[in-house]
Amino acid sequence: MKSTLASVFLVATILSLGIGFVSVAQTGAPKHEPNSGYVSDADAAKEVAKIVLSRLLTPEDFQRKQFSDAILKDGIWTVKYWEPKIRINSPVAVQIRQQSGAVIKYEDPNA
Repeated sequence: MKSTLASVFLVATILSLGIGFVSVAQTGAPKHEPNSGYVSDADAAKEVAKIVLSRLLTPEDFQRKQFSDAILKDGIWTVKYWEPKIRINSPVAVQIRQQSGAVIKYEDPNA
């Protein structure tokens, strides 16, 4: 459990550091940020969640997650990954803050 939390923290830190470098121009003055935030669309949210899940799930479990969707509500992306309907399972969910790209929640009801 500690390694899982450490992995989530590490990924969130890397993402937030990388995003911080993008928002400041070489002159040191902040650039104008788009209103839609750093994680501006569903595809970007799915990519962030895919990176997080690839570190938290076993390679076999990760490969089984073939389907996904991303929903934006109140500045939080909720990305769900699930397996084909041939198995009974609940989707794995990752929540990502739109403005910062920070991973704020990981939930695997199958664990």
